[in-house]
Amino acid sequence: MHGKEKWPLQRGFEHFYGILAGASSYLKPQGGRGLTLDNTNLPAPQSPYYTTDAFTDYAIRFIDEQTDDNPFFLYLAYNAPHWPLHAKDKDLEKFAGKYDKGWEAVREERYRKMVELGIVNPDWKLAEWESRAWNELTEAERDSSSLRMSVYAAQVYCMDYNIGKLIDYLEEEGKLDNTLILFLSDNGACAEPYSEKGFGSTSEINKLDSWVHPSYGLPWAQVSNTPYRKYKVRAYEGGIATPLIISWPEVLGKYSNQIRRNVGFVPDIMATFVEVARAEYPTTYHDGNSIIPMAGTSLMSTVHNPDKQIHEYIFGEHFNNCFVRWKNWKAVKDEKMKEWELYDIEKDRTEWNNVAAEYPDVLKKMVRKWEEWANECYIFPKRLN
Repeated sequence: MHGKEKWPLQRGFEHFYGILAGASSYLKPQGGRGLTLDNTNLPAPQSPYYTTDAFTDYAIRFIDEQTDDNPFFLYLAYNAPHWPLHAKDKDLEKFAGKYDKGWEAVREERYRKMVELGIVNPDWKLAEWESRAWNELTEAERDSSSLRMSVYAAQVYCMDYNIGKLIDYLEEEGKLDNTLILFLSDNGACAEPYSEKGFGSTSEINKLDSWVHPSYGLPWAQVSNTPYRKYKVRAYEGGIATPLIISWPEVLGKYSNQIRRNVGFVPDIMATFVEVARAEYPTTYHDGNSIIPMAGTSLMSTVHNPDKQIHEYIFGEHFNNCFVRWKNWKAVKDEKMKEWELYDIEKDRTEWNNVAAEYPDVLKKMVRKWEEWANECYIFPKRLN
């Protein structure tokens, strides 16, 4: 995994515990996808072991070892709930049989709940369903699929429990009120390998040395992305739109449980930290190595002002899936399509109605802006057709 010059301690962190390579076994990380502590690769852990629990324990340990009252920065990146499907038995028991009702029923329940909570607009209809109806599956297929989703849910549950454990620790130490916490995902739910079943077989669930198999499949990814279209990698909302949860009781407590519709993107997080820490973004690190200039804008103004928009344009590209947002518009160039599409994203968040033919000048302007950004950010040369 790269040379050590790119490991966390050489990039400014004081401590590191985790998996440098990304996806790994939850139960026995090893080899090229094993554990690292600071700058030392560790042997495979002894059972019982679970990454989500261990990452949280080390996060608390690192905070506890702090010897001064200076502000701290903690980046806690769980591998949960990425594949493979690995869950502790006591967590899995909580979800046994919960998903036997099937994809459509769970999706409809989630959609109704999200509308009830004010998270989604009831005018946004559910995105087009891409799979078979649940009643078309055999009993064995339903049992297998339900089990996969139960394991996935247990992974999410364990992550949620551990975040609560960390928050409880901060509260006990008297640090919670003045700690800014940001929680988000890096993308929408994962449908890989883009099949109904997913990777592997259910017999591989909790297989110690597996770091890929099994996964939960495309239909459950669509359920996870309710009500949006598509999933991870693609540039539709199901691939790129994720919630950001912010907590800072001492400063933002008056906004508790409020929802903001303002749009931001990941580079804004660095800008936010620089502002709240009253710091200056450096131009070099480690003996004069240049740092790319900060690209984002602090999110703090959008928290205080629900109508504030901090970006005129937002651009993106991943595996030839491209998008650009401007005002109420979103243009998408999907890997499966030859032409750009255009959506009024405020009225049509689930991307049903491509209005490119009705607003060709809007689309032309947005594509031109995307191409300018792509050239500046070294997206080219890349084959987009």
